[in-house]
Amino acid sequence: MDLWAPVTGPRRLRRLPKKKIVTGKLTDRSYVPAGLTRAQYEKIREEADKKKAANYQKNVAKAGVFIDYTDFYLKRGN
Repeated sequence: MDLWAPVTGPRRLRRLPKKKIVTGKLTDRSYVPAGLTRAQYEKIREEADKKKAANYQKNVAKAGVFIDYTDFYLKRGN
């Protein structure tokens, strides 16, 4: 019995964007670190989200791509 039968294609990396995971919105009662304004904190959170998305896309692009280390070891002398 295959529990993943209804799931087609690569299992892990390309499934995450379909989950629609987002960072929560800041409300009046939300925590804002001391020394930052709400706008500054929102900007930091937005930049962190963009960085996570870019890193995720980089890893998706690498999925299934393997490097042959034979040439590396031959050049190194091992």
